[in-house]
Amino acid sequence: MIKCPVLIGSRIPLFHSLEKDKRIMHAVNAYNSGLVQARYRVTED
Repeated sequence: MIKCPVLIGSRIPLFHSLEKDKRIMHAVNAYNSGLVQARYRVTED
């Protein structure tokens, strides 16, 4: 499975504008039950 998160639309913004791009760490845990947990964390530059 491939996941490509995309933010689209012109309604109420979920995030305010940023001065520069942020680096994000992505961690995934897969469990025997089939559950997949994805976590994201903004890292320091």
